[in-house]
Amino acid sequence: MLRIALLTLLLLPTLALAQGPVYFSARTIQTAKREVVQSTGNVRQTQTVRSLGVEVEYHSYRPPKAPYEVQCFFVARDEATKDRFIYYCKTADVRGGNGKLEFHAQSLKGTTKTVTTIPLAAASDSGETYLGLATSVSEIPGFKMEGWIVRILSEGKVVQIDSNQPHLRTLARENPEWLDASLLQP
Repeated sequence: MLRIALLTLLLLPTLALAQGPVYFSARTIQTAKREVVQSTGNVRQTQTVRSLGVEVEYHSYRPPKAPYEVQCFFVARDEATKDRFIYYCKTADVRGGNGKLEFHAQSLKGTTKTVTTIPLAAASDSGETYLGLATSVSEIPGFKMEGWIVRILSEGKVVQIDSNQPHLRTLARENPEWLDASLLQP
């Protein structure tokens, strides 16, 4: 019994000073889609603009051995070519404790739709006049927001990957160099 008590006294300070993990969770906090409309004469142009935000919450009961790096990537797709790309990324360091980080992506311009309306007047052989409108619609493909990826590193090693889309989570796990390359761009 005395032996157990002595061992407990010896190990207790060691356990109290041990460094612990930081627990992370991420969620979408803001998503917006708005249309910007410009009208000039008979031409009306509508462009879709999207924005997205992510909140990363963290909790730790003891200080971590090293700071954690939280990386947030916003992924979009070109509506014309269907190519996927990272259009915005941001990083932050977490040194423990409890708190929240917020990442807000820059606005992303979507498809532009132009509607041109021209009034027409026509006369028949009998002298009747017909009035009407000729309408032309054209679209220029833009970009569509696909989602976000949050990657957390400790001492240079990935410890967690999260996303609001399962296919993006898989992509981040299978192609870490794709994420790394976007961090190198200015």
